[in-house]
Amino acid sequence: MNKKLQVFVSSTYNDMILERQAAIEAILECGHIPAGMELFAADNKKQFEVIKKWIRNSDLFILILGGRYGSIESGSKKSYIQKEYEYAKHIGKKPIAILLSEDGIRAKIASGDYKITDIEYLSSEYALFKERITNSKLCSFFDDTASLKNCIYKSLKNCEETQSLTGWIRADTTETEFCYPYILEYQEFIFKYIDLTTIEYTKRFRIKMLVDGVQYYSDRYSWNAGGMIDKTLENVKQKIVDEFSEGAFTVYTIRLEEVSQKGKQYEIVVKFRIENSVYVEHQYLGLTNSFPVRDLKLRVEAPMNLQLSECRYNIFSHSVDRVPSKTQNIGPVNNVIEKRFSKLMIGERYNIEWTIR
Repeated sequence: MNKKLQVFVSSTYNDMILERQAAIEAILECGHIPAGMELFAADNKKQFEVIKKWIRNSDLFILILGGRYGSIESGSKKSYIQKEYEYAKHIGKKPIAILLSEDGIRAKIASGDYKITDIEYLSSEYALFKERITNSKLCSFFDDTASLKNCIYKSLKNCEETQSLTGWIRADTTETEFCYPYILEYQEFIFKYIDLTTIEYTKRFRIKMLVDGVQYYSDRYSWNAGGMIDKTLENVKQKIVDEFSEGAFTVYTIRLEEVSQKGKQYEIVVKFRIENSVYVEHQYLGLTNSFPVRDLKLRVEAPMNLQLSECRYNIFSHSVDRVPSKTQNIGPVNNVIEKRFSKLMIGERYNIEWTIR
């Protein structure tokens, strides 16, 4: 199967224009897809979240380090290329670093690309960052654009047969039933009141993989009642590696305990504890379905000193609909309401609602 890898290229910009062009040419000549966000404005946190998403969705991360440390992010006091490199490592990727040699730096000084009065490669921040990179195994050096392209050719050749890299495959060359990497066989959301302002919320996912090589699962939630939210994973081998805001939602990414195998099922259990929230009398629990899901169970539990009432489930034909296409009352049993949905349709919205006092 002819798999194309998406390759994120990180570097400083003004001094690496020709090098970036050479890198992109090398990636395209190898039949893969280059990606990079060097034109984003520095010190913009929202835009860096977009960069992180591109890194997360890329198969490979290549850092081209010249003689400049680059723009500094005000909070961490680190350059953006260092933050990108560290983020790629943090989420489990193995960054490929290609460094400009001392001969290459001297050539740039001689050509006027680097001013002798402002040599960033002599700074302590640059030196420490470069030392960390050179201590890694995935590191090579280049003198000019021709040798840089050779480094990229060799690196991509070594990665092309790696089964854990998902890549892109033309839809007309695969017999997979869905154009998705996995199916959600089962989802379960349990909303449990400890009291009116303390909630334990559990999300359980059972995923069947349709491809080899997936190691990340992203989910999102929305909570508008304030309070302190603490998240834990039941499986200690899994890890939350990223979290950011996207409109009204918080998106988080989980690294699985292993790189996926086609046909194997994986279970993720995320436990939220919400304390000191604002009391909300009327609540909803549910999802807008954007993935193949076979079964969904929604459940609300309350202690006997609280009262659940006005309970019902709703199905909306479209995510933006205000009026449900189907609704039905649910009677609490032992202060528990529960509804199970099967064979969910993509684009529909499913929820249960209730009042608590």
